Amino acid sequence: MVATWPRVRTALCWRALAIVGALVASMGFAPAQADEGWRLEWQAPATCPAKAQLEARLADHLGGPPDSVNLQVEGSITRAGERWQLDLEARRGQAFQHRTLRHSDCAVLTEAAAVLVALAIDPASATIDRSLATLLKTATTTTGEKPGDPSTPPEQPKSPPTEPVPEASEGPAPVAVAASPPEKNAPAPKLEPSAATPKRRVFAALRLNGGIAYGLRTQVNGGLYGTVAVGLGKLARVEAAGSYWRLNSGAESSQQGAGANVFLGSGMLRGCVVPGRKWLEVPVCGGIELGSIRAVGPGIPESRQGGQLWSAVVIGPALAFVPIPQLAIWLATDGHIALTRPSFRIAPTGEMWRAGGFDFRATLGLEVRFRKSRR
Repeated sequence: MVATWPRVRTALCWRALAIVGALVASMGFAPAQADEGWRLEWQAPATCPAKAQLEARLADHLGGPPDSVNLQVEGSITRAGERWQLDLEARRGQAFQHRTLRHSDCAVLTEAAAVLVALAIDPASATIDRSLATLLKTATTTTGEKPGDPSTPPEQPKSPPTEPVPEASEGPAPVAVAASPPEKNAPAPKLEPSAATPKRRVFAALRLNGGIAYGLRTQVNGGLYGTVAVGLGKLARVEAAGSYWRLNSGAESSQQGAGANVFLGSGMLRGCVVPGRKWLEVPVCGGIELGSIRAVGPGIPESRQGGQLWSAVVIGPALAFVPIPQLAIWLATDGHIALTRPSFRIAPTGEMWRAGGFDFRATLGLEVRFRKSRR
């Protein structure tokens, strides 16, 4: 009897342990089963989008809140050096998938998390921005299964999903999102273009034009322009110009004391809109021109040889070829509508000379531009 007591004691201990295990299991302390239903946990610094913003973006992709799906998601954004890091894990049953993503903007990571979860729930629900899709190639992904109950035989291991959207029984679907940062020297991709306002480039210019005019008188006349211009950025300029035109004789006569020569000197102020490209500009200008017409000759009494006011509205397009930033070749056409038209009576014939009501001018010139050198 004494020799068998150790065996009996051992058997009693094992029976007691079995009873305690059964009691613990009946009280609800058995190994916890995987969560069922929808659950989202999110942690992020105060400077990053909060959980409510993530849920709102997720609802935008899905068309409503994902209340009836079987998926548990845990996500967090933390600082990783000079960049932000997103850790996102999704579980469905025993299967899980973990993504680690990095970017310079935590709002981008929040959007990436929303797209990831939306596509895991419904592969056709969300669209991936091209910038996010490009960074998918560097994503860090872990896929596997959680340890099960030791009392049940282990299932055969499943290969990591190779398709973007696996079956529901295999766990959450991988999604194209921004992950690891690009190389240090490469610029970080941006979802939106920069809103910075381009600097206005101001420059001064001098131009000399020569050409012809028709309409100041019935004949074609020649003249010269001198222009000072100020360029305001790429699309505007202001010009001040002076011109001199020698008009034909007001009357031709072989009689002594007849005939006269007529001259126009004027100043012009106008503004221009300058569309075009770097090497070709198409200025369209408009302004006002004021001048004086003088008639000098034996047919004009000395008392009438003073100048008379001439004024006109001017408008016209031009072409400016810019082979180098400091030089431009101008081909301009202008139309002038006269506001005042001087007239002269030429003796002894009594013929009346009067300036035209409209004239057309075509000029060709060279412009030198003075730009501030860049350092």
